[in-house]
Amino acid sequence: MRLKNKIAWVTGAGSGLGRAAAVMGAGPVRIFLRVTLPLSLPGLVAGCFLTFILSLGFFIGRLKFGPVSLGTVASTLIVGVLIGLANVKVDPFTKSVFFYLFIFAIGYKVGPQFFQGLRGEGLRQAALAVVFCLVALGTVWAISAALGFDKGLAAGLLAGSLTSSGTIGSASDAKQRHRANVARRRQPVAKAAWT
Repeated sequence: MRLKNKIAWVTGAGSGLGRAAAVMGAGPVRIFLRVTLPLSLPGLVAGCFLTFILSLGFFIGRLKFGPVSLGTVASTLIVGVLIGLANVKVDPFTKSVFFYLFIFAIGYKVGPQFFQGLRGEGLRQAALAVVFCLVALGTVWAISAALGFDKGLAAGLLAGSLTSSGTIGSASDAKQRHRANVARRRQPVAKAAWT
């Protein structure tokens, strides 16, 4: 949903501003350099930066220290965490795109195995997984209620205890929607003029 909104905004704003620039006499190259490129530059820079993180993680993951090697996945995660600790700002849209690509890649790799697994013991294991998730949710809810955790901390506790990145994404989306609704409710209502 965010991707559609961002693409619609960039193409809509870019085409509107591009048309305005064309009306003022700008050529296609000038429109690209002065309108389209500045609108898309933050996303391009963030995408290049995230690609650099992946590349550095893969490079470090292939290094061997004696018989020990971290592996590409672990080293990419470590590099990402270290860069994150440096408080590097990444556009929320770009974060979402890369997060969704990550989830898609996992589903693409595991998807066929999932459907093959449903033939044998898969249904019983799926039922066990549902019971496990419900017990984990109930436990996190009880601990959060008993210790007075806020919703954000409770979502982080659930995501960490289940090692579920989908929970983090869902919680951050819900939090952003909640903030938007609160901001919308706090806007002053225009008073109607009575004559």
